[in-house]
Amino acid sequence: MITERTALRSTLAALVTLAALVVGSAGMFPAAAPSGVAGAATLATATTSWSPATIVDHVFTRSFVLDHGALTITPLHGVAPRLSPTLAASIWATSGLGGHEVGLGVGVVTVDAARTSDPVGPRVTSLVRVAAFIGLTDLADQGYFCPLMRGPGSRVVPVSHGWQAVIFPLDPAKSDALFTASSNICGRVRPNVIDTAYLVLSVRWHLSSSGADVVVSVPACATMDSWGGGGGGYVNPQPITFQATVLVLERPLGHACSAPTTFDAGARFASPHTVHGPTGPVRQVRPAPTATSVSG
Repeated sequence: MITERTALRSTLAALVTLAALVVGSAGMFPAAAPSGVAGAATLATATTSWSPATIVDHVFTRSFVLDHGALTITPLHGVAPRLSPTLAASIWATSGLGGHEVGLGVGVVTVDAARTSDPVGPRVTSLVRVAAFIGLTDLADQGYFCPLMRGPGSRVVPVSHGWQAVIFPLDPAKSDALFTASSNICGRVRPNVIDTAYLVLSVRWHLSSSGADVVVSVPACATMDSWGGGGGGYVNPQPITFQATVLVLERPLGHACSAPTTFDAGARFASPHTVHGPTGPVRQVRPAPTATSVSG
């Protein structure tokens, strides 16, 4: 699955590199917002609106902007690559993604590094006029259990509150990334963030030679995320379904990458009757709502 996805994007990159450069001509991008502290939140009460006509047949046909240009997507001029089901599944299985689908398509993306925070971890490469598959989500309706909120932050709704964008560049020398727009969560206004994208992947496992433990197969460039099972019971016992997930860094780009290994998940779920849960990318978002438009 990972090899297929990487090979697909490497092939497509050669087809659109020249076309992507055309989009960088003068006048294609809106004027930048007033400069300020790097990563500072936009203190505005407006929200970002979305039109379904922005993406047609998985292609951006109109420009789309988050937080006054912290992230800008414009149409790709030229032949648009096709989106495979494998790639779409990987995009919606990005760790840290939430909310519901808004749209998924190919376009040209620019992230303003001066207005975006880059957390500790594998550094995201510069993303300026980069052809990419981009998945947009909105989690503005997600509820949080918050203590009593006080202070000015609790009254501020950032301009693109709740929006996220998964960015899978066609250029293999560019990072897969997750952009999270400035949001107000529990009265705290958080800045725009660009982070390395990790795939949430359900992987294979087997019983140890003694049958006493569950052993999880961890692929290269991955770390354990979660594991557990369900089923069983004292009355009419059912098979136990066990599932293990890992976080995969599919584009290390110079980051030290771990070798394939195994993880001992212990004896709790070890049984000859334990069966596999589904394997492959684990979806992190809800399907798109049925309404014709959404606001973040």
